[in-house]
Amino acid sequence: PIPVVFDIHGLSSNKEQQALVSGIKNKAEGAGFAVVRPDGTGILKSWNAGDWCCGQAQMDGLDDVGLMRAIVAEVKTLICVDAKRVYATGISNGGAMSHRLACEAADVFAAAAPVSYPLDLKPFDKCKPARPISVMHAHGSSDLLVPYKGSANQAATPDSFAYWSKVNGCQGAPK
Repeated sequence: PIPVVFDIHGLSSNKEQQALVSGIKNKAEGAGFAVVRPDGTGILKSWNAGDWCCGQAQMDGLDDVGLMRAIVAEVKTLICVDAKRVYATGISNGGAMSHRLACEAADVFAAAAPVSYPLDLKPFDKCKPARPISVMHAHGSSDLLVPYKGSANQAATPDSFAYWSKVNGCQGAPK
């Protein structure tokens, strides 16, 4: 059995662009894991990542968590997957989607590594993972598209860090 990493693109991007941006393919080949790159929906290729983000998928209330669960099930019919090592990462809208998978599909995903988007639920306590789940959240403090300190339509990244620390029972300040 091998691990699987979901590499989720941002709003208005696609799986091909994500492959170029993330660079996970080279790591996967050397480390022996499979990469899954799903494509979002609509003209802007979006994911329903929560309460604010993004595009047509969010406006239509699509069940993208259900979609990702179905993709995991399909991948398991094609390759020998280590069910304890299925991971999600993504950038921007894809990062928000990986947060949502940590919240709602911790029974399927072992960990999440969102990039450049905070937890996208208001209030955060709508995020109720089935178990503690490792989250490595990266976000640049100079990000102009998704401001680190938040905006009217998105939470502040330090608040997202703090929530994950709290929900997972971590001690000390998030780093």
